[in-house]
Amino acid sequence: MSWQIPELWRARVDAVPRPTFGPLPPRLAALASAVPAGARVLDIGADHGLLGAALVDTTRPGGAPAAHVTAVDLSPEALAGARRNLAAAVTAGRAEVLLGDGFTVVPPGVHDCAVLAGMGARNTVAILARGFEAGHRPQRIVVQALAGEHRVRAALTAAGHGLVEEHLTADGKRLFLTLVFERGAGHLKLLDDVDLYVGPRLRTQRGPLLDAWLAIQRAWLQDKVDRLCARDDEHAATARRRLVAIEAAARGNGPAGVTGA
Repeated sequence: MSWQIPELWRARVDAVPRPTFGPLPPRLAALASAVPAGARVLDIGADHGLLGAALVDTTRPGGAPAAHVTAVDLSPEALAGARRNLAAAVTAGRAEVLLGDGFTVVPPGVHDCAVLAGMGARNTVAILARGFEAGHRPQRIVVQALAGEHRVRAALTAAGHGLVEEHLTADGKRLFLTLVFERGAGHLKLLDDVDLYVGPRLRTQRGPLLDAWLAIQRAWLQDKVDRLCARDDEHAATARRRLVAIEAAARGNGPAGVTGA
């Protein structure tokens, strides 16, 4: 999810170098940096196609990291932009642009890396589940969900894709979380609620981005728990579990003035 960075944290967060990848903004650069060299990439929810265009840009120093990109989106309007930005790569046989729902428009076994960004976790998990059922098993899956990353962690590790990378990126006034999964590798089990809600990779990182993200999560969840305090249902219990996990990861971190720091 992208989270608004509080003013309290802006100076510390702004001092952290952003990922770079050609002309891409930091949040897209984080996705591009997770794509392995020579990959055949399925970009689901490709929107304007800027990510795919950067991945197959043969003029980039060091060469294009992706061998081929298939840009897929449900929106004809979005794909109009993708067709413009990927026109040269399509002509060169390095890209294609398809209208449709995720994996349904391509045959299984063609793509070894799938990127899903800009969607909610429920939609992301549903798209992946339909893809798995149809026989798609990309070696690497890169996710930058709008919310509910714990659902993505739970679903993909259960499907045999382990977490190999989790990293936060500041872009403008917001933080974005990128999750990278590999089939049969990395963290294949989530051992506790901290693994589920913070992440087995992210929980071991220390620095301004993680500290800021944990503080934002704690403030948001505390408000949510306070509002749900009179309820005794699954929704309220989940919010309380998530807050406990965030507090466990955040203990001892954060600048002066942040509750519990």
